[in-house]
Amino acid sequence: MTTLAQVRGTVDFAILTIRPDEYTAILANFSPRTTVLGSACFYEYCRVKQQNGNECGVAVRRVVDQGQGAAQEAARNAIEDLDPCCLMLVGIAGGVPDAGFSLGDVLLASRFYDVTVSAEILNKETHDREWDPTGGPVHPDVEALLGAVVGWKGQLKGWNAKKNVRQNKPVCEVPADITHEKFSGSEDYRKKLKESLDRHFPAGKRVRNSQYTVKSLMTGNTLVKDSSLAEEWKRLARSYGFVEMEAGGVYRAARRPYGEYPVLVIRGLSDIIGFKRDEAWTAFACHTAAAFAAALIRSGLWKGTKPVKPADVAAGGLPTGTSPSVSYSPGGGVQAADMERLTFAEIDAVTKFVLENPAQTKVDFSALDPDEKLKRNGLSRPTRDQLVMGLSKVHLVTQYVEHQLKLDIAFPEKLKAGFLKEYRRLKENGIDGDPLFDGLVRFGSKGTHDRLYQAATLAVLSYLFEICDVFER
Repeated sequence: MTTLAQVRGTVDFAILTIRPDEYTAILANFSPRTTVLGSACFYEYCRVKQQNGNECGVAVRRVVDQGQGAAQEAARNAIEDLDPCCLMLVGIAGGVPDAGFSLGDVLLASRFYDVTVSAEILNKETHDREWDPTGGPVHPDVEALLGAVVGWKGQLKGWNAKKNVRQNKPVCEVPADITHEKFSGSEDYRKKLKESLDRHFPAGKRVRNSQYTVKSLMTGNTLVKDSSLAEEWKRLARSYGFVEMEAGGVYRAARRPYGEYPVLVIRGLSDIIGFKRDEAWTAFACHTAAAFAAALIRSGLWKGTKPVKPADVAAGGLPTGTSPSVSYSPGGGVQAADMERLTFAEIDAVTKFVLENPAQTKVDFSALDPDEKLKRNGLSRPTRDQLVMGLSKVHLVTQYVEHQLKLDIAFPEKLKAGFLKEYRRLKENGIDGDPLFDGLVRFGSKGTHDRLYQAATLAVLSYLFEICDVFER
C-alpha cells in the first residue's frame, strides 16, 4: 500500500464519486492502481500517461453517503490529504427536457445554483415554498476549459465509442401520446418532454452516440423526480440543464481562505425529469461520464491550478507543476471595473500578507521614465495596460501608506521589502518580464482567483513601480 506522504502534491485530478456503479465505472478507466490510506478514507491512485507525452496523477475516492454534507467533507479531506490541482465530481444526474441533450449525454457544469435552503410557508389554504439560492460561477480555470472544450471534438474524438463507454446505448421508446404513464407533469411540460425525446430518439432511425455539452447546474439535498419542481426551478434559473445532490458541498469545500481549488462537475444523464426511469440508462450514464473524464485527463489538454498557500509562498515555492503566470494573464485578469470597487480593506489584506514575509533592504531606486522602466523590465504592452489601471488607484494606496506611516514609521520600507524579497526570488529562478510581474501579483494576492484582491495587489505594485521601489531601474 502506498503512503499518503508519497502521493501528496503529485495528484493532478482528485475524482469523487458517490454510487458504487459510478465508482466502478471510473476505476475501469485507470490501471494499474495502488491503494492509498488517507486521513479518513481510501484512495485509488494511478499515474496516467497523456497524449502530449506528460504524466499525471489521478486519485479516486467513493463517498458513501449522498448529499452535500458528505460531499463537502470528502472534498475537504481530499484537499487536505492530496492537495490536488483540481477536483472532479463524476457520476450521474437528472436532466430537464432540452433540444441540445438527452439521456446518456454528458453535461459539464458552468455555474452552480445551490437550492439547499428553502422556506415552507402555509398561506391560508395553500402550501408554498420559497427558495434562497446560493452558489456561483465556476473557477476561472474551469471557465477557460468550458469555453474551449466545445471546439475539442477532434482532440477528444472516440471518447464516446463503445470500446470506451463499455456498453451499448440503450433503446428509448417514446410513447406517441403524452398521456402515457411514462410521462408526468403539466400538459405543457409533457409536450416539451415528448418533443425533446422525439428529437433525440427518432423512431426508425439510428441513435447517435452520446455527446457532451456545457450547462449550468442545480444542486441541493433533494432527489428530484417531480417535474413541477423542475419547472419551479426554471423560474429561478432558466438556463440550468441538470440536477444533482453533491456539487454544492464540493464547491463550498473548494473555497479555502488562501484561494479556490478548481471544481469540474461531469455528469452523465441517467434520466430526464418527468419521464419514467429505466435502470439501463443509469448504468450507461455512469460509463459515459467516466469515459469523458478519462478522455479529458488523457488528452493532456487541461489541468487546473491549485491555489498557493501562504506557507508555500513564505517558503519561496510555487505549486507543483505551475508557473507564476498560469492563472493571471496580462490584460486578462483584473478589469477596470475591479479597480473601481477597490477599497482600503483589500489593500489592507494584501499589505498585511506581504508584511508577514519581511526582508531587510537599503536599496534606493531613483525615478525613471515609465516607458524606460517597462523596457528595462521586459514588460509587454498588455502588462503596461494593467499598470495603467493600477496607477488609477495609486492615490488610494498613497493615502493608505500615509495613514499606516502614522502608526509605524517603518511601514513603507517593510512593504517594499516584502515585494522585493519575492522579486529577487523569482529573478534567481530565471523568471523575468511578464511572468515575473504575474508572479508578484500572485504573491501579493496569496494565489487567490478573486479579482478584487488581484486588483489590490496590482494597485500596490503600480505604486511601487511608479516610485521604482521594486522594479529594475
